[in-house]
Amino acid sequence: MKVIYVDPKGYASIIETDIRLGIPKVQFSTPSTLPDLMNMIVVADKGIICEAGGNETTTISGSIYSGILKDITDNTILEKNPWTSIWVQPGANLDIQSGDKVVSAGEIYTDQNATFTSETGVTLWAQGVKLSSAQVNLLGTTYFSDDLTIESGNSSRVRIQGEYYGYGYPESARNSKNDYMYDAADGKWSDTALSSSIVINGKNTTLDLSDVRKLMLAGRSYIGTSGVRPVSGTSNSNDVMMGESITVKGTQLAYLLPPELIDTSGLKTPDMDIKNPMSYSDYEESGLMQMDSIPLKMDTASAELGNKTLNEIGVDSQKPVQEVFYNNNADEGYVYFYLNFSNTSEGNRAASDFMYNYYMNNSTVKTNLDKYLSFYFSNTNSGIKVKDMKNYIRYVTNGNVLSYEGGEAAEGGTGAQGNMTTATSAEVSQALLQEQKNYQNMWYALNRKMITSVDLLNKEVKDSDGITHDETDSSRGVFDNMVNEKEMIQFLQVKQPGTLEFTFKASAEDDSLQAIMAHNGKFSTFKVKNADGTESETTVNGTNKPLTITSAMADKLRLVVCTGDVVIEPGVHFQGIIMAKGRITLGSGASLESAPLEAAKVFQAQMASDKNMSPKSFFWEGDKYVLGNSNTSNESTDSGRVLDTYDLADCVTYENWRKE
Repeated sequence: MKVIYVDPKGYASIIETDIRLGIPKVQFSTPSTLPDLMNMIVVADKGIICEAGGNETTTISGSIYSGILKDITDNTILEKNPWTSIWVQPGANLDIQSGDKVVSAGEIYTDQNATFTSETGVTLWAQGVKLSSAQVNLLGTTYFSDDLTIESGNSSRVRIQGEYYGYGYPESARNSKNDYMYDAADGKWSDTALSSSIVINGKNTTLDLSDVRKLMLAGRSYIGTSGVRPVSGTSNSNDVMMGESITVKGTQLAYLLPPELIDTSGLKTPDMDIKNPMSYSDYEESGLMQMDSIPLKMDTASAELGNKTLNEIGVDSQKPVQEVFYNNNADEGYVYFYLNFSNTSEGNRAASDFMYNYYMNNSTVKTNLDKYLSFYFSNTNSGIKVKDMKNYIRYVTNGNVLSYEGGEAAEGGTGAQGNMTTATSAEVSQALLQEQKNYQNMWYALNRKMITSVDLLNKEVKDSDGITHDETDSSRGVFDNMVNEKEMIQFLQVKQPGTLEFTFKASAEDDSLQAIMAHNGKFSTFKVKNADGTESETTVNGTNKPLTITSAMADKLRLVVCTGDVVIEPGVHFQGIIMAKGRITLGSGASLESAPLEAAKVFQAQMASDKNMSPKSFFWEGDKYVLGNSNTSNESTDSGRVLDTYDLADCVTYENWRKE
């Protein structure tokens, strides 16, 4: 590079130099079969409950795993939502402030007047989120295998920033490691449960995606019918697929079959005025109930279908219409007739195209539907805020995206209005299917051992008796694959047969930090080796009493491993690791924080009475964990900067510099 400068007096300077662009030194991480235990804060095999108390916020800083909430009686919320993992109770506030892996095996349920937040920098994995008259902020990187659902209620607020991956899609899910769960015999994992979308059912909702950088919604919404209590003697076996990935319950009106397209010529009462919906008694009287399928005028155009026929809009040729039975508890119930699109690439595209044309290319229909949507968004601050797809770094949707500016629609259709963007990937490519499958497999591995590679799960882990277990087994969770429960219980039976609880104390050099091991669950069953070499199962009863952590205990306590429940009292600041086979209840204002260095000290502390025993003895491959701070400083400089961060200025140097 040459620079020539002439000043006002005519004096000239010439500077020449060569610029060399270097490549930063790269430290390649080696994949590990072990999770980053020291930066974890919680493993709760039976879920997490966040309690309310005033306006206090409960905080978590560190990686966590929460299994499915179980053994909670007399609770209607969890009866309706049996796959809840994290329950933020009414009026509670839970803030996940940091965490490389925050994993919720089921849904995060945010109850009325509660708040759930995952901050910038948090990587959140969950089945999904449900909220009712509550607030959810997803500000980091979010991965959902199913839906974000805003249930009936009022003034719910959802703010999404960073990256959002709703990667659930039936085909990729059923071809992943998760097929054990998704094809369960009881059929709970229908296409609906495998399809990621965002659905709004509540009034005055605000859904703000305007600060999202990358967006993937691999699935689409469904009209939920299989969960509806049907009329006696009927059943609703399948949900009805819609054409949207982000939608509002009110758009279901678009999928109602125009009643004039039902062919009445062959009915018992051909002159009957057919309606949609129709009463169940009319359904019986008409003769439709006795027919194998609904007789239709497939080639008759309808104004409600944009002057197209059923054949032209692309409904399923084998079953173009699906009946849905509703029991309203007041009389005999009703029958709805919905358009049915096949769950194929062609059917997906047909459903998306139909809804887009229905809503965007028919001004009368759009005006009427906008007036109906204003029921959900009557507040001027409510609505669905989505920026133009060109402004996203990445924008992938399997269905259409509905946006809406809130406010009452005035007479004549003016006022609040909606907009719909067409699906970008209604016909899913093989590359996209593979990406979704990769996320499914990562989700599977995280729910086994809090690592992201299924290939690194060990199929033959041996205990001290030589008995093996398989980490890939779907029945084994994170607690099972991290904690050697058998070894711990056998130790407690010897050391503390009465209380089945033991406190380790590190040396004064390690600040006298403590770890608690407790068999406080109902019971534990494991295999043992008999004298003749055979294997058999044995059961050891526990104390069945929650371990309560107080502020006094938290002062020195850095590691808890127990087979039952843990209760964190309100306002307690706990630093370290909690591994519970039961559930963890967080009192209002409690704060949990990972403490890698101090947790490492107590993790490797030796017992004064037995130099061969330490807390790491009760973890599978405990002696292989990298202890202490997992970051490595750059030894070639004095900056102390971690090797996986780079400054471009360090890569630019000057050579052969010369001035004339």
